[in-house]
Amino acid sequence: MRKVFLAGIFLLVGATLVCAKAKDIKFCLTYTQEEAKAAKAQKGSLVARPGEKSKDVFVAPEPFLSNKDIQSIVITKKEETADKDYPRIEIIFTEEGARVLKEVTEKNLRKTVAVIVGKEVLMTPYVVFPLAKGRMFLTTWKIATDEAAEKFASDLGFTPTFQSPEPKP
Repeated sequence: MRKVFLAGIFLLVGATLVCAKAKDIKFCLTYTQEEAKAAKAQKGSLVARPGEKSKDVFVAPEPFLSNKDIQSIVITKKEETADKDYPRIEIIFTEEGARVLKEVTEKNLRKTVAVIVGKEVLMTPYVVFPLAKGRMFLTTWKIATDEAAEKFASDLGFTPTFQSPEPKP
């Protein structure tokens, strides 16, 4: 039996052909409940912290970025991050994705963006400043281990690279 990787799809080749579709990731603007009706927003739910009740999130019907806009994913292992709580997932966007990310975040300061994987609202980061370097960092209790971070990237159809810490002088 051999493994074959083809355009984001893993195949195990033997007597049977198995095909797994990569999960979709979408980056959508969020709205207040009042804004949601005019924007024809979709309602989702988010559990922000373990043990909390879910809260409603109203997201734009169309994402401004998705899988096709991602160039690569880099993971910093949990023990190598500053707080050592969760691994850091760095999403590096294509040139076009980076342009869109900068434009959207410049126009939506002090608002949130929903990061949706499949049908789950993974997180809603607050836009404090424009993301002008074409990358976004994700850390969440929902992806609490290095293995979960690697699976997250793999589920999106990417083979992540792992960032080593900077050597100390």
